[in-house]
Amino acid sequence: MRKPVAILAALTLVGCASKSTEIAPTYVSPIQYQSYNCNQLAEEAQRVATAAATATGVQDHQATSDAVAMGSGL
Repeated sequence: MRKPVAILAALTLVGCASKSTEIAPTYVSPIQYQSYNCNQLAEEAQRVATAAATATGVQDHQATSDAVAMGSGL
């Protein structure tokens, strides 16, 4: 009886979303930005910051939803 429960718990945990703070950053080559002037760099920085904030919110919401669903499922 313990083995099926342990397997089910392990499979459930594998499918859970991680918090945004647990996701490692990815290297981005600076070469693509070397031709940008100061205004272009500022605009790109703002665009990336907005996209990162949106992605962080979505990821954290999904992680919270997964945690709630798992908690109520157990």
